[in-house]
Amino acid sequence: MMEQVFQRLRPIIRWAVRRPGTVLALALALSVLGVALAMRLRIDTDFSKLIPKSYPSVQALERLREMVGGESTVDVAIVSPSFEANRRFAEDLIPKALALKGEGYDEPYLGRVEYRRETEFLRKNALYFATDEELDRLEQFLQEKIEEARLKPIRSSLSWRKKRRPKRTRRSRRCRSSTRS
Repeated sequence: MMEQVFQRLRPIIRWAVRRPGTVLALALALSVLGVALAMRLRIDTDFSKLIPKSYPSVQALERLREMVGGESTVDVAIVSPSFEANRRFAEDLIPKALALKGEGYDEPYLGRVEYRRETEFLRKNALYFATDEELDRLEQFLQEKIEEARLKPIRSSLSWRKKRRPKRTRRSRRCRSSTRS
């Protein structure tokens, strides 16, 4: 089986061995053509464009887009010492962000903007916004607290006494012996 494959490929192999410059030029030309075609590729993450529009799921997604404006969000955090500077920057950014369109698309990327001073997100994710120096100080603080806790003697109020049984009285002994008989 393999011998037959090699017999059929033998003329092509001989040609490639006798003309290495031509093979190299052909490979280079195909590579350039491949790169040129790859540069034209677009990544479209909209799954509804990959499915026929007659599907109920695509129709439901289109109704959702009409009502809500889309199915994904973009969060932008603006950081500076001055809240007023942040506000001015946000007010300048909003119309520019709403005007953004992708190449070959009629609709803008963003359909609406919610503008607010969000503190809960920052509270939950504060360490992501910390500088290297702040993280180093935090690490040093935690190391000091760990060392401090390690050096403190452990004080415990554990009691290792045996539990005492209640003393037996004569009466309880008599009751017990009378029940045995």
